[in-house]
Amino acid sequence: MDEKPLSPAARAGLVVNAAFTILLFYLTAILFMAGFTALALLLLLVTMAAARFGMASFVGRLLQVPVRLIGILGKKLWLPSGTAYRVALTPEDAPGLFAISRALSQRSALVPPESISIEMHTNAWVQLRGYRRGAGRTSLGIGFDLLAGLTVSEVEAVLAHELAHARLVQRGFSRWLKKGLARLSQVATELSACATGYRQADARSDLAETTMWVFDALTRRAARLVATYSRQDEVCGGSRRRRVVQRRRHQIGAEATRGPGRGREQPPLERAVGPPAAGRSLHGMARERAHRPGSRR
Repeated sequence: MDEKPLSPAARAGLVVNAAFTILLFYLTAILFMAGFTALALLLLLVTMAAARFGMASFVGRLLQVPVRLIGILGKKLWLPSGTAYRVALTPEDAPGLFAISRALSQRSALVPPESISIEMHTNAWVQLRGYRRGAGRTSLGIGFDLLAGLTVSEVEAVLAHELAHARLVQRGFSRWLKKGLARLSQVATELSACATGYRQADARSDLAETTMWVFDALTRRAARLVATYSRQDEVCGGSRRRRVVQRRRHQIGAEATRGPGRGREQPPLERAVGPPAAGRSLHGMARERAHRPGSRR
């Protein structure tokens, strides 16, 4: 049974719940950091007073817990930028692929993707920039195995699915949700490791355990809501992909009635787009470009 998009009321409720959870995470992190800072300052004063009685080391160990938690919350709220391994294609490398992309973009009333990249995997993705639905810059990525193994109509359906995200996804909100969940996951993971370390050292900290429990609960809730929201984007994109496939099947059927051999499916994309440049294969071109300086971004 095919999944169906949520009703407008249900989708609005999902958006409100997801946004509230991410906002609650940021607010909770700020309040916890403020509380830990106040506690650390208080314990510092107590440590200075306890030094007169030879108890500075005992209070100092208590001081380490809020200081460490402040470091976790402050550090893990920043997302690291990973290295992307991909090769950017040009219209001369794969004219047919760019032609398909332009045709699908025109059909969807979108600006054509500013770049198309190839990676060594079997997936496809679209990178959205901007804040409004259907507006802003778009970059497409497709795996080499996917590109080489699918027929032209199948690749067209995959690209239609990805470009549907560019048309239907609320870019700024979706990116904000996903980054918030990524930060929350980092914080929860690090807090869990911190609490586990204290337990293994036979120095269980109720403060660390409580903090871990709060952010773990927020992470579970946010992950469920953001996954549901993202799945709705996939369902909308899948509907558009099915329409492209059906249209393509009708075209093939119409060609089949015109003469023998006309209705056969087109060959894989590497042959359909023609020789990339001077007779080079797509695989050889990708390997050559991957070894050029600056090919990794």
